[in-house]
Amino acid sequence: MFNDNIIDVTECDTQFNVLKLRLELELLLSKFNWHESAGQLNLMHTGKFTDPADQIYDGVGSLIKPRSLDREYIEGKTRDKFTHLHDAVKGTYFETVINHVSSISERPISRVRLMMLRAKTCYSWHKDDDAIRYHIPIITNPRCFIVTEHGLYTMPKVGKLYSLVTTAMHTAMNASFEDRVHLLFDTQ
Repeated sequence: MFNDNIIDVTECDTQFNVLKLRLELELLLSKFNWHESAGQLNLMHTGKFTDPADQIYDGVGSLIKPRSLDREYIEGKTRDKFTHLHDAVKGTYFETVINHVSSISERPISRVRLMMLRAKTCYSWHKDDDAIRYHIPIITNPRCFIVTEHGLYTMPKVGKLYSLVTTAMHTAMNASFEDRVHLLFDTQ
């Protein structure tokens, strides 16, 4: 189905309400701070924690053990474990968005995270083991890029659903002076 040697960034037909996304983000950030090192909030958790503050950070960052050559998962953190919607998201527009993306995805959705990429930063050069991820830019600008072995891509439309094939080497880069925020969906 997917060519593992090419990263495709595809604009999907789905457009979400930008104002509602930004209001939901603002409300969530009034309750929880971005994870200190990962710059993420996890909207789906494993059910391992009862404290909402622990749940919101359950699964941020990489699920692969550091320096794991065989891509071994951290215990209890495989993608299929993220099945619990965070209570702070229940009944919100974020829940509506998660349900819609789940209904149109070719693959089951697992982790759903808000990811903030600070101004003038990028992620490490890496590849992921889920074949496709979905992105919805909430805050972005023309100087935010997905860099792959094959070129430079942008996701310029706020509120638009994009798909990204992530099984080849890639990174995200924010070459601007403002933070970028995406709602990101892992698949199984």
